[in-house]
Amino acid sequence: MEKHSSPQDSIERGPSSEADIIVDDSSKGGTADLLRKELVVKADHVLFHSGNQGKGALLRTGINAAKGDAVVIQDGALEFSHRDISSF
Repeated sequence: MEKHSSPQDSIERGPSSEADIIVDDSSKGGTADLLRKELVVKADHVLFHSGNQGKGALLRTGINAAKGDAVVIQDGALEFSHRDISSF
């Protein structure tokens, strides 16, 4: 499986889909700034938690925002390439 170097890389090269939803769980290290400045115009939905609520809350937020028939979850480690999604 191909790995991406950043969430931005995945959004820029990802397949067209119903919606790209990004949820930031009050991350550190400049991720929120990157989302606000660059990815907010590339993704369909960029959602922010005001404080760290954990992975379960992050997943619920993203899934609740989804409107399609299927949901593909990709965390910040980008363990899956967008090319692998069609094989699921």
